[in-house]
Amino acid sequence: MVKVFAEKKYLIVDDMKVVRRSIIGSFKKLGIDEENIYQAGNGKEAIDVLEKHVVDMIVTDLNMPEMDGFEFLEFCKSSEKFKDIPIVILTSESDQQNTIKIMDLGIRDYMIKPFQSEKFMKLLMNYFS
Repeated sequence: MVKVFAEKKYLIVDDMKVVRRSIIGSFKKLGIDEENIYQAGNGKEAIDVLEKHVVDMIVTDLNMPEMDGFEFLEFCKSSEKFKDIPIVILTSESDQQNTIKIMDLGIRDYMIKPFQSEKFMKLLMNYFS
């Protein structure tokens, strides 16, 4: 089962490098090679990555400089090219207003920080099994 995860390409979008490194460490525990993981520090950088690389899943924060997660999500969901990429929100925000905005954008999965490998692996199984 883990081999299925390892063959996919991922984009991690978070303005905090330490958080991205933590997520990458958890991905590695799932057998995902770092060469299959792209990184961006905000939504604008993430769009640049998406323009250059094909990804199978996006994991993004919401609160970021330049282009926040909501702007990035709106861009992805309005783009024919990117609208079908599964997106998981990983955020420290858990208020109801953000949950409603996430659901309105058609995002069905989000996790509250800190990142939890086991919980994330279960999410991956929903997408890639």
